[in-house]
Amino acid sequence: MKKATLLGFVLLLGLGIAACGKKDGDAADGGGGGGGGAVKGSCETATKCTEYTKGGMALDLAKGFCEGLKDATHKSVWADGKACPKDKALGTCALSDGETYYYFPKTDADDLFGYGNADDAKKDCESELVKGKFAATAGFKFPPLKVKAVCTSAKFKTCEETYALHGGIMKSNCEGSEGKWAEGEGKCPTENVVGTCEAEDGKIFYTAGYGYEKPAPYVTVKKKAEDDCKTHGDKAKYTEAAGAADMKAAGAAPAKGAPAKPPAKK
Repeated sequence: MKKATLLGFVLLLGLGIAACGKKDGDAADGGGGGGGGAVKGSCETATKCTEYTKGGMALDLAKGFCEGLKDATHKSVWADGKACPKDKALGTCALSDGETYYYFPKTDADDLFGYGNADDAKKDCESELVKGKFAATAGFKFPPLKVKAVCTSAKFKTCEETYALHGGIMKSNCEGSEGKWAEGEGKCPTENVVGTCEAEDGKIFYTAGYGYEKPAPYVTVKKKAEDDCKTHGDKAKYTEAAGAADMKAAGAAPAKGAPAKPPAKK
């Protein structure tokens, strides 16, 4: 699902109204003009920050729209003559009229605003509505999403760190699958993990023997984990853990021919 389209539309709607009501001399009155002139003002929201280089009525309307978005975005700050913060921008969108968008990454999976990847920002920037030119920030590292709950399943031998609660749906799914739900920040144990699945809503840790009550060949367990990961969205990515093939499921019998465990010292 495309993120922050509504916010982008509202901002652009304000710019369109401003352009319609602007006289030929307004840009000159602002002293900046387009094409990378001095920043007359900026509007920072949860999803992006916009720099305005034109003055006059267009700037006044942009300021009004920015301040009117506070209830919708929970954060909408106007700053006269101040540029946007560039250090947290995953990418930049340059518009032909001199305005610039700086896209911010999503930090809360339950938040409708923000961008989970540069591709979504690029699509927004270069859409037919915006018609900008996108440039990703070189070497940008997305901050980790906050873990809001952990679901542990002894039956399926998994542990999931959940980024989004989705109004209680994730808890219901966990407990409906005989899992143990623990809400609040937490982490899954990493011992005996054969692979992980990174998805938009969370990260799943598969432990040795995943999906089977009795010991099963590793290639079978791996295939089952990879197939499960694919069900968590097109962007879900499975990563095999180092030494996974040599791990044994808890309670599993030793491999045939394996040396017996030495008795404990008294």
